[in-house]
Amino acid sequence: MSSGTPSMSCCPLCAWSASFTKVTAEYLALSLGRVCNAETQTYKKAMIDLIVFNAWAPFRSAYTWMTAFLTMMRYRALRSKGKWEAAYSLAVFASFLAALVAATAGIPTYMINIIDYVPVYMLCRNPAWKDNGVLVPVNAWSQKMYVNNCTLYYTNQVVTGVFHNALPSLLLFAVTIVLAFELGSVGKGHKAVAARSTKKTDDAAKAARMLGVVAILTLISDLPQGLLSIANIALPIGFHFAYSEQLLIVWMIVQTVTTSCNLLIYLAMSKAFRQKVLKIFCGWMQTKTTSPQASIISVSTVVKAAK
Repeated sequence: MSSGTPSMSCCPLCAWSASFTKVTAEYLALSLGRVCNAETQTYKKAMIDLIVFNAWAPFRSAYTWMTAFLTMMRYRALRSKGKWEAAYSLAVFASFLAALVAATAGIPTYMINIIDYVPVYMLCRNPAWKDNGVLVPVNAWSQKMYVNNCTLYYTNQVVTGVFHNALPSLLLFAVTIVLAFELGSVGKGHKAVAARSTKKTDDAAKAARMLGVVAILTLISDLPQGLLSIANIALPIGFHFAYSEQLLIVWMIVQTVTTSCNLLIYLAMSKAFRQKVLKIFCGWMQTKTTSPQASIISVSTVVKAAK
């Protein structure tokens, strides 16, 4: 090995990245290959399934919590008329707090989602293997969830429904609507200042409309998941495994789409981002250089315009 190439022993991060890449490649090969037998259903695959399942809801809700916290800080900054601005450290703390809330709400799931051993013929649905008696590891629900009248099951449904979906989505919806109204009121003053220039766009009004779209998309994708999880308390437990899980998968797909749309909307609210996109993908549409305008995200610019 040349002296310029770091060895795996000297680069723990490199070794970890290589191992993670290898495990991920093996997992995708097994999952996408759809080959089911005692050799493919390994403990490593079951462990990855366990981690992915346990992290799915916290990761999704952490994004919503984080967006809600950052939106609250933006609203406070706008209301203070430039006297207060969120520091980077506060934004990092809010992000950490969002991740902590989302991860803590997943504790009931961590308790009942385990690695169990089942006959390979049952997992692979092959009756011809019924007599071989081979057991393979698989990610499954623990029998503890049925103890004491399914206490853990119902606790998990309520906690994940409230803290992973319903509460963060309602909070984000509320603060987004309030921020949109605040931007709209500031935009009225901005419009009076910009009345002399017919080419000057009202960024605050556009931002209010964009934030309204974000609020609606969040409500459509997140709230039904929370209500469905909470509704499982009053429904037979068999209904959850027969129907609720299938509906939740559909809404998770919807949430993935709406989350991507929300990200694009947030990015499009920045004038600098829009100009960068046009420069990269529409280089032939070069226009005359104009004086740069601050993004609508800049509170001080909006406040000065309102005055």
